[in-house]
Amino acid sequence: MPSTASAVPEKQREKEKEDKKDERDKEGEAFALLSHRQRKKMKRMLFNRAEKLSRKEKEKTERKSNRLKRKGEINEMLLNMSTDEREAWRKEAFRKKNEKLKEVQKKEKEMKEKFAKAKQNIVIDLDFDDIMTPAEKQSMVKQMRICYAVNKKAKISTRLHLTSMNGKGTSRDLREKIDGFENWQGIYTHDNSLPFEIERRGITDNEASIFFKRKKDLVYLTADSPFEISTLNENDIYIIGGFIDRNRHKMKTLNKAEALGIRHARLPINDFPQMKSSSVLTVNQCFEILVTQLEMNDWKQTIERSVPRRKIAAAAKEKLAEAPKTMTASKIPINVDKAVVDGFTDYGELSD
Repeated sequence: MPSTASAVPEKQREKEKEDKKDERDKEGEAFALLSHRQRKKMKRMLFNRAEKLSRKEKEKTERKSNRLKRKGEINEMLLNMSTDEREAWRKEAFRKKNEKLKEVQKKEKEMKEKFAKAKQNIVIDLDFDDIMTPAEKQSMVKQMRICYAVNKKAKISTRLHLTSMNGKGTSRDLREKIDGFENWQGIYTHDNSLPFEIERRGITDNEASIFFKRKKDLVYLTADSPFEISTLNENDIYIIGGFIDRNRHKMKTLNKAEALGIRHARLPINDFPQMKSSSVLTVNQCFEILVTQLEMNDWKQTIERSVPRRKIAAAAKEKLAEAPKTMTASKIPINVDKAVVDGFTDYGELSD
């Protein structure tokens, strides 16, 4: 008769097997709803993921083997040294280790100071899980990683806000797939979606009210807007739609901006280099354009640096010096029928 101690783990294993089976069944049902093309993409994504995990495991094993080998070499070297030589070697190793630690701490301090000085607010609206496939959500996670890297390296960093970080969909993948996501600097996560919807539902949310008070400063960036930005305004909060477009969701962000009663505008992409395929940019490309423009204050140089060369037509290079007649974001009209702005100017936590 099995003991109680051995019976408990057995029950746990059985429960884990049942949970995994249920999870596989759910994944199978979701897979059956995908189109043939989406299934191919999903299979390729799963294959690449398995290859990546296998490669990481191999690299981990090699690193461990190299560490053990190096440790053995050092121990052998120390055995062949005199007492004084060993003591001198240890002191030098300790000094180098301290210098390296100080250098790391110095860089971390400089990074914190840089983010503390950031004034421009950029929001990535992640409330689009319902229109993205699992593969597209994975792609969005990669784009968020690129956005963070761009923000870290930038001479002028921004205050980057992520909405709909409620532990579902893309927000769940961000926390699960990116090691150390919770330690990212200069990132402000908000559980709710764009907060005006919440305010209209009568739900009190201190985090959301920060944006609600600054509703007149919000500008949703969308390629479908008739208005174009000529200069970035430090007091404006620029919103980027966080989803994979591929020209399948025409007017999606424009309709959302108008429904929320906030301003909208497009970046001056069409007036500078013409795009080979389309004027649709990825989230990280749009973010990089904004960050680069803060540093360079020159749309021509900004777009040449930020937009991939494959998207720039050679015939458009002659027109790069032409200055477009545009409206500044601060003068983009607000639809007063859908949004009432009371002139509130307290910028609160977002622009301190």
